[in-house]
Amino acid sequence: MLLLLVNVGCSVTTDSITDINQRIENRYKSFSTAKYRYTEYHYQDGVLQDKTTYVESIKRPDKMIQSITRNYGRSRNITSIWNVNTLYSQITPSLVEVYEYTKLPQEMTSYCEYCINNNLDKWQIPMEIADQTKYKMETSEESFDGKNAIKAVVTRLMSEEAKQKYLNDGKTPPPETVVTYWFDRDTLAILKEESHGIGTMGQVSVTKGEPTTMFNEISYETKFERIYEDFQFDIDIPDADFEMDPAYYPGVEFKRTTVDLQDKLKN
Repeated sequence: MLLLLVNVGCSVTTDSITDINQRIENRYKSFSTAKYRYTEYHYQDGVLQDKTTYVESIKRPDKMIQSITRNYGRSRNITSIWNVNTLYSQITPSLVEVYEYTKLPQEMTSYCEYCINNNLDKWQIPMEIADQTKYKMETSEESFDGKNAIKAVVTRLMSEEAKQKYLNDGKTPPPETVVTYWFDRDTLAILKEESHGIGTMGQVSVTKGEPTTMFNEISYETKFERIYEDFQFDIDIPDADFEMDPAYYPGVEFKRTTVDLQDKLKN
């Protein structure tokens, strides 16, 4: 995910990306709380295959909630709560998995804070985007759902070596990956991202000692959308929202597991 808050029409350089990254980092590291919702849509040849909605709340330094609703095909609801060094994960109405993280590495204050910081990395711009041999980017201003937005169209360029490999194999190189982003110009909040691509499926033949081959191969168009709503910073979120007291969940089993985090990260 990229946050490209650049002046429309300006070229993107390593220096400007460094400045943009610093502004984004300052904003997303300075909030006390944040809450937002986003929905992911997956399409195949224009037909919706999957739709999943996420609602996330963060309270610094060490509390986070994520609710997942898969409401296409087989419906499924998952709620996860991170609170300091405890993770509550409710996958079914009758079971809550409780993970207690112990033996944290010396550099880690709490497991939840570690998860929050990793989660926020998705709003950072990869520095290599300034390399015009790898990326092409075009920006423009437009209205998005009543907001002043920046639209950024980013193309990941295929190298000449990769193209030649397809040609050598007698195949046509696939279209280059294009991802389009919309951002609220005033708040730095992402509004939407959309990408298109080509997928393949087929039957696989495996013979011991020989390369794996695929036959009856079929190509199809893919589209991925992620739409963000209700991005809020610095709102009141009670600490009680990040707790799961078994006394308030009659009939629900709380299964507890202790996790040696140093050992887990090592593996």
